Amino acid sequence: MRNDVRPMFAANWKMHLGPAETRSFVQRFAALHPPREDARLVFFPPYLSVGAFVESARSRPDLESGVQDVHQD
Repeated sequence: MRNDVRPMFAANWKMHLGPAETRSFVQRFAALHPPREDARLVFFPPYLSVGAFVESARSRPDLESGVQDVHQD
């Protein structure tokens, strides 16, 4: 394994957690889990909660976010 490659842990929330619940989750997660430099932590909240995640995780650059495709199929 190269030194610059870190394992990635990804969490796809599907259609769970609205904006208020997302803010609460990020606050609890940040309080319970110290920042990590040895791995990438990537969360994929629902589209309507992406802004809430980014805003809530602003003080934790180790928490990354992504978007997911929203389609019924």
